[in-house]
Amino acid sequence: MAKKKTYTFIDLFAGIGGFHQAMHSVGMKCVFASEWDKNARISYEANYRDIAPNLFENNYNYFNYVRLG
Repeated sequence: MAKKKTYTFIDLFAGIGGFHQAMHSVGMKCVFASEWDKNARISYEANYRDIAPNLFENNYNYFNYVRLG
C-alpha cells in the first residue's frame, strides 16, 4: 500500500489565518507563517496555537529588528 503524502505550505501575509484554515481543512500542514500587523498576528496565533504553536517562532526576533521603509 502506498504511503499517504503530506503536503506542507507557508503562510505569507497571513492575516488572521483564512488561507491556513483552507489548507488545513484539506490535510495540509503549515510550516511557517509571517504577519506584520500586531493585532492580526495575535489573532492568528490564538486561532492556531493548538495546531501549530511555533509558526512564528523563527521570524519573530528577525521582524522585531527589521523595518522596511
